[in-house]
Amino acid sequence: WRGRIGALCLVTAVVLGGDIATGSHLQSNTLLGYNPIVAGRFYGLGNQGAALFMVAVLTAMAIIASDMVRRGHRTTALVVCTVLSVCAVGALGNPSWGAKFGGTIATLAGCLVFLLLLARVRLNIVRVGLVGLCAFAAIMGVAWLDYLRPVNERSHFGTFFAHVLDGELFSILGRKLDANLGIIRINPALATVVPVALLTVLCVLAYLGWFRRLRPLRAVWQGRLPDLFADRVVHAGFIATGLALFIGLVITDSGVAVPATGAIMYVPLLYLLGTEVEDSYALRPGRGHNRRQLL
Repeated sequence: WRGRIGALCLVTAVVLGGDIATGSHLQSNTLLGYNPIVAGRFYGLGNQGAALFMVAVLTAMAIIASDMVRRGHRTTALVVCTVLSVCAVGALGNPSWGAKFGGTIATLAGCLVFLLLLARVRLNIVRVGLVGLCAFAAIMGVAWLDYLRPVNERSHFGTFFAHVLDGELFSILGRKLDANLGIIRINPALATVVPVALLTVLCVLAYLGWFRRLRPLRAVWQGRLPDLFADRVVHAGFIATGLALFIGLVITDSGVAVPATGAIMYVPLLYLLGTEVEDSYALRPGRGHNRRQLL
């Protein structure tokens, strides 16, 4: 399943990246895209597409890097993942391609966190904050360069920078917050499905045994639950993906749709990865299981 999931995510990222580089023809009038009647976006990636792109890129990098690290090529994994990160962020952040302001910040922050964890750098709140500041500074630099172009040639990157210079930053933030609250009021289920799905993955499959008071709950399922994040590189990919989706939730218009759409793709992939870990665990010598018992 690791290879299949890695291939699926890599193909998804390449297809979405190639589409936005050639005019975003696959985004119009699609289930997870925009349509001309709503007129929310006519090119580039919307929130739903950006969420799928983030999950695909970070999951593919995690699986590719995990395989390289197991073979003893951590430095090569760092180089490959750095190149993939630059390509992903460049595709989203290019005003003529993805043109996704918040999604670029979220993807860049997720990629930086993953690369730091892959390089065995211990993260804390200060370092995560610095990662966020670096991502924001980078996208503001792109917005400033776009702002230097003539007004009729600017994308919304340059327009946003102009609004900031005009003192309209807080009104923009208020509009984004109002858009998110509006979605929650219209569709409360959308706001609940994401935390429920994440709690299921975190508590049932991964972190239940990490807390002393919760260990008795896990004891009932001992030997039946997979250790999803036994692979530290895959775990790093999960942390990076969760951070990217959270940032997308906070800083984008209709940001509630970002983690919701990302969870639609990511949670099933996590379960499949966990199934493979459980399969290999059950087949270890001395565990008292065989493949027929597992099935």
